[in-house]
Order: sequence, then structure tokens, then C-alpha cells
Amino acid sequence: MTTCVKASRSEDEFIRRVRREGFSIDPRLRRGTAKDSFTDPGQVVGYRITWRSADGWTERFNAFELGGDMRLKRLRDGWADDARSRSLAVREWRAAMENRPPFLDGGRERHPENLSTHDMERLVSEAFAIAANLNSAADDDEYRAAMSEGLHAFDMLRERYGLT
Repeated sequence: MTTCVKASRSEDEFIRRVRREGFSIDPRLRRGTAKDSFTDPGQVVGYRITWRSADGWTERFNAFELGGDMRLKRLRDGWADDARSRSLAVREWRAAMENRPPFLDGGRERHPENLSTHDMERLVSEAFAIAANLNSAADDDEYRAAMSEGLHAFDMLRERYGLT
């Protein structure tokens, strides 16, 4: 989570980065604000992160549990605050609430020059895992299966990170 914060320059970018890492992020709306009347990011007073494991285990964290520096009010102090950023934040919060794909698919974070250290670590780690699978293949069939899985993994990473 800290990596997502450090790499983000705006609230909407933070939401997209968190979701891209496989977490769900749900806004905590100000009392009296309904989902259908949500029009300003100032109506979001906090958030909750949900992580689901492959075997179905779920863990939820609110910003207080993640640490004082992860509270939305404190995070906003370091982010862009203009009309465009606020509008995009509302759209990304809505997409997260409704479990839809991110509103902005080609955001700053999806340009190779803006990949964070965490993004690069993940790409390199995946490349090494694929190489290890290829090296440990016992026969041609296993090698072809490992190659196919590796190509699929790289295609998913390319899509996730916006690489061409």
C-alpha cells in the first residue's frame, strides 16, 4: 500500500494503483451521502482495503489500521487538488464501489517511464519465475507448457502495466 501512495500523484491514480495490485478499495462516505448522490471526493472521509487470497480467505483493513500516514486526509495533502483531479477521483471511487474497471485506463501510472520500483520488482520477479519454469522443464511437453504459461503471464503484465 505504501508503494501505491508514494508512486501516486493524485487520488484517482492511487485508487487505480491499489486496484491494479489486486486489492479492492471501498470509500467510506460522509454521513448523509448516498452512493447515487456522491459528486465530490470531499464526501469520501476514509477507505477500506480488502484482500482476497486465491483460496478464498479475505482480510479487510481500514486506513487507521494501515497507519496514521495512510489516512485519506493526510494522503490528500500531497496530491494534486484541481477540478480535473477531483472529477477523476469521483469517477474512480464510483468504479471501485460498483466493481467496474477503472474509469481512466491510460492514466499516468500506465506509462513505462512512470513505473514504480514495486512495479519493476514485480515484472523482474515474474520474469525470473518464468525462466525457472523453463529451465526446470523435463521434456518438450513441459517446456511448451511453461512457455505458454510464461507468454500468458507476460501478456497479462503487459496489459496491467500498459506496456507495448
